[in-house]
Amino acid sequence: MQKSFAWRRNQIVDDSFHLKTDVDVYNDMVSGKHKPFQLVLDFTDDVAEREELERMQNRRTDVA
Repeated sequence: MQKSFAWRRNQIVDDSFHLKTDVDVYNDMVSGKHKPFQLVLDFTDDVAEREELERMQNRRTDVA
């Protein structure tokens, strides 16, 4: 399981790296014309929000 978790985490890192590269290139292209896009790569709040959404959906399913 540890190898599987490491592989999945590495996929996330790769996606985040590519996203950051895209944002950096975009910000370079619009430099001086637009406010730079601020990219946040801390997903702590996003994961917590998704967990809560799952809990809420599961509660609805259990009640129905």
